[in-house]
Amino acid sequence: MKKTKFRGFTLVELLAVIVILAVILVIAIPQIINTIKSARMSSIKYSAILIATQADKNYLEKQVLDEDYNNTTIPCSDVANLNDDYESCSISYSNGIATVKLKGSSTGKFSGITCSGTKDNMSCSEKVIMACTGTFTPTTVLDAYVVTNKDICKPYIKNLLTDGINFEFSQDHAETYATNICNNSNNIYNNSQYKKSKYWFSDQISNGVFTEEDISDFAIKDTSGNVDGATYQDSLYTYTYFDKNIESEYLSVTLTNKTSTNPITQGPCSSVNEVPVMYATSLYLNSKAVSIDLRTADYSNVIGVDYMFNNSAATSINLSDVDFGRVTSARSMFYKSAATEIIGLNTLNFSKVTDASNMFQNSKATTLDLSNWDTTNLSMKTRMFNGASATTVYAKTSDDVTKLSTGTSMPNTMTISVKNS
Repeated sequence: MKKTKFRGFTLVELLAVIVILAVILVIAIPQIINTIKSARMSSIKYSAILIATQADKNYLEKQVLDEDYNNTTIPCSDVANLNDDYESCSISYSNGIATVKLKGSSTGKFSGITCSGTKDNMSCSEKVIMACTGTFTPTTVLDAYVVTNKDICKPYIKNLLTDGINFEFSQDHAETYATNICNNSNNIYNNSQYKKSKYWFSDQISNGVFTEEDISDFAIKDTSGNVDGATYQDSLYTYTYFDKNIESEYLSVTLTNKTSTNPITQGPCSSVNEVPVMYATSLYLNSKAVSIDLRTADYSNVIGVDYMFNNSAATSINLSDVDFGRVTSARSMFYKSAATEIIGLNTLNFSKVTDASNMFQNSKATTLDLSNWDTTNLSMKTRMFNGASATTVYAKTSDDVTKLSTGTSMPNTMTISVKNS
């Protein structure tokens, strides 16, 4: 009986199969990711629409009971039960129509997604939380010096302070100051007081009081890069490191190339090396970009937006659902901005802002929709609307109308009213 020979796969055939599988994976994986993303977006959007629908019904029930919810904001918990997948949810009423703002939890399946709108017009967007990493370049003047022997450091600094060299310190004052400068040498990044004092050495070297050689017995230069004024650049932005003036480390950010006219569609990192970006001051100051779209940017750590779009050339700025919930100062934010349209201004949460001085001064926007702004904390508003082109400004309530109409240098051509009133 003749035996049948079974031939295995050749190496070429195996490689061909592997290549085919690799191609299939390259094509399929993005499709799978997009399908999952689309499903997440559709799911939270459907939830927001259901909440808005129930809120409209709730409004009609309250009307029957002669309770007026118009121009008010209520938590979604009044009409729906939400689980831990959602971070926040609110409902505001205007002319009997409910507007829902639903935000996914950062630890849930809807992380980064925010939906806003009515049951008939609901839109959702996903924020890109860019936690970046990079190497900071320290500045020469502000290099830190780490004390390695505080027992030698203290008498040296005390002598220096009482020796009449640019100082007039009493013995007690010199003792206290020397202790502050020289203590906690082995834990410099965990002690806020020492964080502030360690720069004393670089200041005195810069002023010519002594040289690095003078302190070589008890201190060494810190070249870790985490020093005040150190900078890091990515493809669009420059980040500057600070830890000198407040308890925690933080970054400020600015656009690197402000002469480019290319549209800006990407915001800065929300953090670099786990240090949060807290100041967007002068971020797009004097930028020549034709448009600025920050819908996907994460500004949840930011507390200061002074001069953010000052004198920027962009004719359109999109801030739809940008999280400004921690911002306390918006001084001159849109001063001399060329934007005739500021999209999403009505979605911004400025409830913590205390200073809006010069905020829209000489800006070109024709309409300013501030209908989402609770101005309770606003105390500084000098020249807020001085020279602004806007003829129509919408406020949240009649109290907000009064506040925004007083002491803001609003032009005679400008009217401020409650939206849809």
